Amino acid sequence: MSEFTADEMQELRELLEKEKIRKLKQLYSHLMDNGQIDALADIFTEDAVCEFGPEYGQWEGRETIRANYHGVFDAQNRFDAMHHITNHYIDLTGPDTATGRSYLLDVVTTAKSEDQPIVWFGVYDEDYQKVNGTWLIKRCTLQFLWPQRMTMPAKTAVIDTTSDRRISFAELHADINCLSRGLISRGISKGDRVAVLSMNSIEYLTVYYACARAGFIAQPINWRLSAEEIARSVDDGEPVIFISQDEFLS
Repeated sequence: MSEFTADEMQELRELLEKEKIRKLKQLYSHLMDNGQIDALADIFTEDAVCEFGPEYGQWEGRETIRANYHGVFDAQNRFDAMHHITNHYIDLTGPDTATGRSYLLDVVTTAKSEDQPIVWFGVYDEDYQKVNGTWLIKRCTLQFLWPQRMTMPAKTAVIDTTSDRRISFAELHADINCLSRGLISRGISKGDRVAVLSMNSIEYLTVYYACARAGFIAQPINWRLSAEEIARSVDDGEPVIFISQDEFLS
């Protein structure tokens, strides 16, 4: 076997660096799925930025990334979901910098055999930086492409025609995410019923989608019913929590 040329040796060195970055991205998925959130945050640079669109927003700095990942995943069991990364393409842009793109296929393992287990298809675009000889993630941008494309967070999502109040996709998804986590923190479980007494409004929409995201069953109650009829509806549905518009609390 002939000796490697200088160009071939350089190519081998670059392949080794790319393989280290692919290993970093594999570790990202394994730590996330296994619930090792503190270790997950440590594979980001201190000044890292995560851009996760209207679903989760923009996170700046390692400690913010750590706190937000805890907020998303602490209520889940290990391997409730599995984060599959494929087609990872990497460009080395310098001795200590690189960029990469990979595809995301997110599935849940709690779905019944007859149900759809796929949660997301998406595309990651990332910057990597070598710090003290170790590759870390410096910027992580995720665009969700399916089941709905979410790449324009500033676009208006809902207009309340009674007040002309408007809310963007970013604001709506942030509110949905916040409410679903708040309901989970109160001990509500998947399949539990959540009664909702409200006129058509942005808040009603937020509650409805927060229930869907967390796996609760929204039980809408007609606001035109009498107090006695509302009581019967609540008794029949047996919700674990009752959410009402302020006007109906008196």
